[in-house]
Amino acid sequence: MNSSNSILAGGVVGLAFLIVLGLFSSDVELEYSEPAAEVEPVDLKPGEGLKLNCNPEIDKDGNNVPDNLDVEGPIDWSNCYLRGLNLSNLELSGANLSGASLYGSNLFNTDLSGADLSHAQIYKANVSNTNFKYANLSYANLCGAQLGLEGQFVGWLDGQLKTLWHGKVAAFDFTGADLSYTDFDHANLTGAILTDAIVRHTNFHDSNLSLVDMSGMDLTGTILTEVNLSNAILTGVDLSGKDLTGTILTGADLTDANLTGVDLSGKDLTDTISTDYKTSGRNYAPNGKYLTGTILRGADLTDANLTGVDLSDKNLTGTILTGADLTSAVLTGAILIGANLTDANLTGVNLSGMDLTGTILRGANLTDANLTGVNLSGMDLTGTILRGANLTYSVLTGVDLSGKDLTGTILTGAYLYASILIGVDLSDKDLSNANFMGADLTSAVLTGASFITANLDHAILTNTIINCEVMTPEQMSDADRMKKILCV
Repeated sequence: MNSSNSILAGGVVGLAFLIVLGLFSSDVELEYSEPAAEVEPVDLKPGEGLKLNCNPEIDKDGNNVPDNLDVEGPIDWSNCYLRGLNLSNLELSGANLSGASLYGSNLFNTDLSGADLSHAQIYKANVSNTNFKYANLSYANLCGAQLGLEGQFVGWLDGQLKTLWHGKVAAFDFTGADLSYTDFDHANLTGAILTDAIVRHTNFHDSNLSLVDMSGMDLTGTILTEVNLSNAILTGVDLSGKDLTGTILTGADLTDANLTGVDLSGKDLTDTISTDYKTSGRNYAPNGKYLTGTILRGADLTDANLTGVDLSDKNLTGTILTGADLTSAVLTGAILIGANLTDANLTGVNLSGMDLTGTILRGANLTDANLTGVNLSGMDLTGTILRGANLTYSVLTGVDLSGKDLTGTILTGAYLYASILIGVDLSDKDLSNANFMGADLTSAVLTGASFITANLDHAILTNTIINCEVMTPEQMSDADRMKKILCV
């Protein structure tokens, strides 16, 4: 009995211990853990993540708050507690505010040009009209930053647009600023000026960078997921391997940009335009550019995933699409002159009537593609897949198709002058109106094929297998003269 009581008592004590431990652990978790997914950035506690240690020469009472806030110039407020203070209209050019807590502070119209704000917590601060030119903002927290330069109009906006926005157009000016590792999560940086700024390893997740000029910038390590880059200028930017999940690229200028390996499937790359930027029938963009849709001319899209993407009317002149997946992509009206489509997947794509001058299709997968009326003369189609492709009335002068699997390929009316079709199986195909003049059909299989009004003049038919009875006397004349065809 005593033994049972002892066990029961021990169990009660153990249970109580576990409950206390669980409550303690729960408190710790609630205090320090962050939500996995917040619409707004997490509410940081005063000085959280900072080692507050204000200079005792300016903090006599040791509360980490400077004794005198009526100052100007390159003062040293590093690691000071400035939470919620009114620091508006101050002249703090060149000041040292590194590691300072500026959470919720009022920095309206404050000059922080050239200031050191590295590792500073500027979250929820009023930074409207704040001067950040050439400031060091590396590792600073500017989550949810908004407003920018109050009443300052971006240079390219005309009078009508200024009226439309009621004089409230804002644009942060980060000219020459160091923004490396800066946290701009959820920030509204529309039209921000980033001239000569450093943006390596910067966190722009879910921020608005529409109309921003980032041309030629080094974006190494920069986070661009869920970012609004509509009508932004990204010419010459290396975006290779970037995760652009949820990123908006509508109207962006990606001329000569490197998008190697980027997944653009499902992206809206059409020229959808916000009515706020459309006036007098013209579409405006930074530096006087028109919003003619996403610009990809000369861009490097090697291995990019463009499955089902609408690229209609896009100028893809000289664009590198090596290994890109363009399955079922919409290319209506697109310009592909000089584009490199080596090893690209163009399954089911409509290229009918396109000018493919200088376009490289070596190794491309054109299964079920529509190439009606396309001029492929002289092209190197080594490794190119043409199964099920529609080549009706296409021009294939001098093209080497020997050994190709043309199962399901349509060649009605195709112009195959001097082309090479050695060993190709064309059995049961409708070859009516096709021109094989001077073509090399050595060992080709033509059983069951229809040759109505087809031209076989001077074609090489050595060991070609054919239904001779379906050929007209005119078609047979040259072949019969050669005495080398194999009638079946």
